[in-house]
Amino acid sequence: RPVRHMAHRASKGAQMKVILHIGAHRTGTTSFQSYIRRHGTELRDGGLGFWGPMRTRKGLFVGVQPTPGLGLTAARRARGRILLNMKKAQANGVETLLVSDENMMGSVRLNLRKGHLYPDIGQRLARYIWAFDQRIDKIVLSVRALDHFWASSLAYGVGRGHPVPDAARCLGLAHQPRTWRDVVSD
Repeated sequence: RPVRHMAHRASKGAQMKVILHIGAHRTGTTSFQSYIRRHGTELRDGGLGFWGPMRTRKGLFVGVQPTPGLGLTAARRARGRILLNMKKAQANGVETLLVSDENMMGSVRLNLRKGHLYPDIGQRLARYIWAFDQRIDKIVLSVRALDHFWASSLAYGVGRGHPVPDAARCLGLAHQPRTWRDVVSD
């Protein structure tokens, strides 16, 4: 696609498209985000804006999810920050905004603690949909075979101080009933 001047695109007045790439963890999301950052100039020239963890985890999303001591005011402020940043992105010629952060789904720690695959994803995504003023066009989920996902998650957890799981724990994770289909349904 030919490079066009940003002001020309911004003057079109079309609604900016928003894509949430929510992960999941241990499925190559960090590699994907690194690729997008490495090719940022070409993608920006094509009208793509990118918010990755380097942006979303430095205050932009603080308050979207309930945080002890922050309350509803923090959620409203988070929504205001997100909407203001979306408006700035569109004014700068962004036609499609790609937001990629696997922590929108939850965390590996919670999955391991609960022994279930993203048990609260429905409530979490409802909060992000509200924070983005229901202007999300697509939600993209990357998955991995569950046996590999749980093995990688356990290795990740052990590397961060979680105890090495015994055979019963591993068996419990292998036989937990939630699948990616359940995650998508939620």
